[in-house]
Amino acid sequence: MSRLVTRRCAQLAAAVSVLALACFAAPATASARGLSSTRLELGVNSAPDQLSWMTASGVPWKYRYQYLAGGVNTSSSWLHWQAASAPPGQFAADYMSASGGAGYIPFFAWYELLQSSPSSGPDEASRDFSNLNNGGTMDAYYASFKVLMQRAGAYGRPVVVLVEPDFWGYMQQKARSLGSPSADAVPAVVASSGFADVAGYANTAAGFGKALLHLRDVYAPNAIMAVDAAPWSTGVDVDASTSAGLDVAGEADATAAFLATTGGWDAVSTDPDDHDAGWWVATGRTNSSFTHSWDASNARFPNFHRWESWIGRIHAHLGLPAMSWQTPVGNSTLTDACDQSTGVGHYRDNVVEYFLGHPAELAAAGLVAVLFGAGNGCQTTPYNDGNVLRNLARAYYAGAPAALPLPAPSQSASAAPSPAPAATDSPAVATAAPPRAVTRTAATGPLGGRAGLAAAALGVILLAGAAAGGVVLWRRGALPRLLRRPRSAGSG
Repeated sequence: MSRLVTRRCAQLAAAVSVLALACFAAPATASARGLSSTRLELGVNSAPDQLSWMTASGVPWKYRYQYLAGGVNTSSSWLHWQAASAPPGQFAADYMSASGGAGYIPFFAWYELLQSSPSSGPDEASRDFSNLNNGGTMDAYYASFKVLMQRAGAYGRPVVVLVEPDFWGYMQQKARSLGSPSADAVPAVVASSGFADVAGYANTAAGFGKALLHLRDVYAPNAIMAVDAAPWSTGVDVDASTSAGLDVAGEADATAAFLATTGGWDAVSTDPDDHDAGWWVATGRTNSSFTHSWDASNARFPNFHRWESWIGRIHAHLGLPAMSWQTPVGNSTLTDACDQSTGVGHYRDNVVEYFLGHPAELAAAGLVAVLFGAGNGCQTTPYNDGNVLRNLARAYYAGAPAALPLPAPSQSASAAPSPAPAATDSPAVATAAPPRAVTRTAATGPLGGRAGLAAAALGVILLAGAAAGGVVLWRRGALPRLLRRPRSAGSG
């Protein structure tokens, strides 16, 4: 069979898969714990000082999300993100209260394991696993999570907690290295931590997930617990592979089967990328077999239909509503730019345009919500994108398809930084991509590969604001991840 025929067959198979999801997938419905509704809902990354932008945007956003990070046993822990006179964890309580008061469901990305002490190892996977098996660290970990659950319980309304994005992908890879498809094979400190509330749970990664769900059940039955599906967890990056013969169903089934062993979650989430598409091209992290460019015509790989097929199959396998969070905000009207001194910038992408132009496809794949926000420094945010996301979201909720050109924004967008991105440590040779109106100009999938790849752009940004009784410190919403995800061989 010729290469052209093989490729066309693969494209047809992907299209058939998407159509099958549209025909047979159940429509989005409210879950037992109050997740979502009868339509695809939208949200944005929003730090405490950005709530006013949401309320003034003219968009009936459903979700508002924020990282909780800094480690459970460090001075930068989320427990200390408020005035010293306030009780530990008041930051989260205030965030929930403010979100709910404005009509939004708060969504926390609980990202604590990596940054906890001692965090030993050469990469994120090793550091996660090391902390997971440190008795003192895990005792503090469960205590910290209990505080969050107590705060959520006191709030009493729906709140989404995404537990340790990336971590489950690493644990799936760890299980595979141990010859098992199950989280039950991965050692962890749970009962042996000495923390009384989790004494009945196995010392495994599966026990870890079930212990956190137990803490939710006891202290915050209103909390909606989400598990993260990583598109690279099998060792093949579904989001970035250019292979026409990729077994997307097999990749999805392996990830879903592993996640099914980790506990009875309420939702499954995934983030298409933590960088805008254009960043990957501009920094030379793409090649012929590994690219973040999603083709909006769905003729080349990777593309949107492939991603929908992958997450749709995981949704169907687990029987859980799916959410896309930390969804790139870049758009095709932007000029790629980054101010290296401040980490402020924006790059081109097309996910906003495609997603809001094809909401029925997303709903057919089991998605109940899409939350937009930057995952690293110098990436586009809802606040510096020229108001494209705001205007397309407004049109979506009004029943109009996403389209460009957009009406002139009624609010001025943040000034765009002008310096070009600095050279990086990637050995890949950058190649200029021709501008494409709505094709993913260079990105998808979780952050690319080598340890330390994004270290220069990452870090915790603390903002100071006035609060009753003292100075409040908080994490600016899109908390960058230190040593991000491993990519398949051939990554930039």
